[in-house]
Amino acid sequence: MRDRASPDRPHAPRSTEMSPKENPFVGGGKIDGVPRRLVLRPRDAAKALGLSTSTLARLVRAGEIKCIRLDRITLYPMDVLEAWLKAKLDGDGDEKPGP
Repeated sequence: MRDRASPDRPHAPRSTEMSPKENPFVGGGKIDGVPRRLVLRPRDAAKALGLSTSTLARLVRAGEIKCIRLDRITLYPMDVLEAWLKAKLDGDGDEKPGP
């Protein structure tokens, strides 16, 4: 198997960061004329938070993040995701002290 950074393949693997167009957290109004989304599907919510979908599901099961379930559809309100991030930034007691 070839190394990803070989001379035959000079490009590094694609970044997982979203462009401002893809990021649902960017801007408070419209993005390219489209209103800011109020809710996200699991894959989009996980991507917006920089988490895997399984980590997001674990946080929901633990009661850390709330979601809305409509039949078989799971939705994550943007304000809930933003509030969770703010709580993490403000230090909600889950962080472990450094060395």
